[in-house]
Amino acid sequence: MANWTLELDHAGIGAYLRGPEVAAGIAALAQQVASADPQAEVKTDVSDRARALVTIPTRGRPADELGGALIAAATAAGLEVRARR
Repeated sequence: MANWTLELDHAGIGAYLRGPEVAAGIAALAQQVASADPQAEVKTDVSDRARALVTIPTRGRPADELGGALIAAATAAGLEVRARR
């Protein structure tokens, strides 16, 4: 069996995760999820990696309506849904 080592290019991986292709893909997924609720807002940011946050206003909305459509849309897009800590 051959002896070999694998070294990760951490700087390269970080640059890729902050790059325009990843940011555009994440923004597109966030918009897809947000389309499930007309009042949804999408915020995007790039720091150590590209990211997006989809929120909906809760004031005056029935509890059973909150997030249901967004969770279904996110799940349909293949995303993992979890509560914000």
